[in-house]
Amino acid sequence: MNDLPLYTLESYFQAAHKPCIAFNLERLCHESPNDETLPHRHDYYQIVVLDKGSAVHRIEFDTYYMSAGTISVLFPKQFHQITFSDDAQGYVIMFCDELFCSAVLKTELSAYTISLQQRLNYICPSADDYLSICKVVLQIKELYENLSIAKKEQIKFYIKIILLQLMELGTDREPSRSETEEATIFLQFKDLVEEQFHVCRTVQNYAGQLGITTKKLNSICNQYTGETALAVIHERTLLEIKRLLVFFDYSIKEIAFDLGFDSQSALNKFIASKANCTPSELKYQLAHIYK
Repeated sequence: MNDLPLYTLESYFQAAHKPCIAFNLERLCHESPNDETLPHRHDYYQIVVLDKGSAVHRIEFDTYYMSAGTISVLFPKQFHQITFSDDAQGYVIMFCDELFCSAVLKTELSAYTISLQQRLNYICPSADDYLSICKVVLQIKELYENLSIAKKEQIKFYIKIILLQLMELGTDREPSRSETEEATIFLQFKDLVEEQFHVCRTVQNYAGQLGITTKKLNSICNQYTGETALAVIHERTLLEIKRLLVFFDYSIKEIAFDLGFDSQSALNKFIASKANCTPSELKYQLAHIYK
């Protein structure tokens, strides 16, 4: 599985013989140039709105059984595969990262976005909330069918409206200023971990880059995840190990080298402590998810 595909929006438009723009909208029953039933990744966001039928959506190592009236938001670079029932109807919206939210909006909403991927990968809204979101989707569809420069800008705002509605469904109160400030620090920490976990797995190093104490960083992580900062780092490391084992078929020796472990034995001990199994057992368990 070394050649696990990474689908780009540009290649999608080329294969579909469409002009390349920053977003796309299709019916679920359309003939896609990409095989969504096999494990793959995208370099763009994707919103699946399931109006009728059902689907099995595997994202990373979670499986979501979608039914009519549910929604799934896929983030760039997430490993996934999705299979729809023959009677499935609805829409899929694709868009590039720059459309997601402006930097200002992301900062303002930072307290809402701590577990954004996990909360938006699968949403089961109330009938009224689903209907409200569908109305916006249909507005996007109408604009998309007769595109102009002004309508493109309108579509950008409608996509943001949908995302904000979905974010609101998972939030029951307004965050305070202190929560927003701490959430911003946590998001910065997560970004640093994403960039550096291959080479850095010490809490002190990350705290230093953030200009706070390790105690403060642990307190913030505990507030938003119920775990220590080290646990957050280890969780991201374990996710990468799973990906390399299942999607890229790396050997334990190769993974140990790639992720900066001192030895293969050190990696084995890490997996045993986090997953309570051997690397071979972990690979066997995970492979069945994407079999």
